[in-house]
Amino acid sequence: MTEGAQDFVSASTWRAEKPGLTVGHVPPSWAQGRASFGGLVAAIAVRPMLARVAPERWLRSVSVTFVAPLASAPAECHTQVLREGKALTSIESRITQDGTVRCIAIATFAADRNVAVTIAPPPVPVREPGMVVPFTAGLMPTFLQHYAMRWDSRGGNDAHIVGACRYPAQERIADVCDVLALLDVWPPALVTVMKSFSAGSTASWTVDFVSREIQGLVSAWWSYEVHAVAASGGYGQTQAWLWDPEGRAIARSTQLVAVFE
Repeated sequence: MTEGAQDFVSASTWRAEKPGLTVGHVPPSWAQGRASFGGLVAAIAVRPMLARVAPERWLRSVSVTFVAPLASAPAECHTQVLREGKALTSIESRITQDGTVRCIAIATFAADRNVAVTIAPPPVPVREPGMVVPFTAGLMPTFLQHYAMRWDSRGGNDAHIVGACRYPAQERIADVCDVLALLDVWPPALVTVMKSFSAGSTASWTVDFVSREIQGLVSAWWSYEVHAVAASGGYGQTQAWLWDPEGRAIARSTQLVAVFE
C-alpha cells in the first residue's frame, strides 16, 4: 500500500476547481464492497464546508444520506451555504458522479450561546482491552487496512459492541473528518444477533458533535460503543458514541442500516 493519495487526509481532500466545487476520486484502497467507505465519503462532503464558516462556528451536527454507491472514479462535490444567521450556518454538499447524486450532506455550524444549561454526555465505558482484529484481505472490507480495531466486548442478545479503533500508521491530531470516519469503521450492531454473517449498508446517518475540543492523536485508541435500538423488516436503527484517547466524549452517531442475509 502506498501513501500519498492513500492516506485519509489526502483521500478526503479533493481539489478546489472553483468556489463551491471540488473534484477528485476515492482511491481503490478505500473500497467497501462495490462502494467507497462511507466515513470517507462523509468526510469528502464535510471538508470543503469547513472553509465556508467563521472559526467560532464549529460543527454541531451533520446528516448524511448515501443515495447511491460512490465508485473509485472521477466525481464532483458541490457545496453551498444554505443560510447564515446570527449564530448558526447551514451548509449542504452533494457528491455527484456520472451525472447522478451519490451522497447528500447537510451540516449545522454554530457559535456558543450564553445559556447556563449543561448536561454531561455519557462517560467512556470501562472495559478490559480486548483482541486486536487483524486485517484479512478478501474477508474484510478493503478500507479496513487503514485502521486498527480492538473488540473489547461484543454483545449477543442486546446487539451491542464496545471497542476501540485508531489509524496506526499516522501521527497527527484528529479533526472532525477523522471523527466521522472513526464512527463509521464499525459493522452494524445488528450483526451480533444475526444467525450467520450478514452484510449491512448505511442508508442515512446523523452525527452530533458534543465537543469542539478535538485534541487526540489519530494513532491512539479512540473508544466506541454502539447499541441497536430497534430493528424490523430488514432495517435497524443504531446509536453510538465515540470518546477520544483521554476518555472525553466527542460525538454521537445515529444510523438507519439495511441488513442483507
